[in-house]
Amino acid sequence: MDCNDRHVSALLAVAFATLMTGCGSSEKTVSQPVDVTAVDQAELAASVLPVSYNEVMVALVNEAADPIWKAAWRNPDSEKEWRQLERRAFQLKLAGTLLSQPASGPIDKQWSLRPEWNKWATQLTLAGNAAISAVDSRSQEDISRAGDMIVEVCEGCHLDFKPDLPTGGNYGELSLPPSDLD
Repeated sequence: MDCNDRHVSALLAVAFATLMTGCGSSEKTVSQPVDVTAVDQAELAASVLPVSYNEVMVALVNEAADPIWKAAWRNPDSEKEWRQLERRAFQLKLAGTLLSQPASGPIDKQWSLRPEWNKWATQLTLAGNAAISAVDSRSQEDISRAGDMIVEVCEGCHLDFKPDLPTGGNYGELSLPPSDLD
């Protein structure tokens, strides 16, 4: 297991714990964005992710989106590849849910208070759902549409929140290099 796999595994463990924490509450569900203004300070402090939004995006969103975009040009060849693509689609859905929770990065609190932030987090969850449906249908056309949704969400959010630094400098450009499209 390399460093990136450990980082993704740690984020998935955090995500699971975050989702389980909200399971018994009737006031908010994990599929709904958190209304930070309605949460008291003690509850807010207890629900802050121990990672930054940027770490969620780099470890989950970037890792998951690339194979889905690539599948729009080259359909998976085996059941194993379809299952891997399905896991990536679930990562996107999960990332949207995580991004609706307050996080620990230096500017995450300010972002989480902006309504646009939760809008984009919800849109990422919906894009993940579209990717899951596309994988279920085994349709390259549906995967292409899901990929387009992901691009719209990523680009829209980055225009609102990170116009000068699209991926925090950790992964370079969002687009795939030409060699990945061969």
